[in-house]
Amino acid sequence: MAESVRCVALVVDDEPLVRDVATIVLRNKGYIVLSASNAAEALKLSRNRKEQIDVLITDVELGDGDGIDLAGLIRADRPGIAILVISGKEEYKRLAREKRYAFLPKPFQAAQLLGFVHRLSRSAGAGV
Repeated sequence: MAESVRCVALVVDDEPLVRDVATIVLRNKGYIVLSASNAAEALKLSRNRKEQIDVLITDVELGDGDGIDLAGLIRADRPGIAILVISGKEEYKRLAREKRYAFLPKPFQAAQLLGFVHRLSRSAGAGV
């Protein structure tokens, strides 16, 4: 019997508390989580990883760049990746939607994050 594929999520946020909480919540539900504190680190992680990454979860305002731009670069390398943009600024919702990215406003509850990631990972073809 083939081993089931586990969903891999890349979490990018320059706020350690947000990044760490998202990582813990996802890992506790069985996701494999990679985390990065800025755009450069996230892009390097994505480009150096040969295996799948199913979902990118990124803040918009990162210390060294823009999460929307980062999402575009990662999607160029990984066309099937699902993208969830998170931000405390509601005005980014329209921009995220124009790019066909899901949007979750900060602050969010763990259940909201899990719901989005579950739906996105299923659309990306991964299972948990």
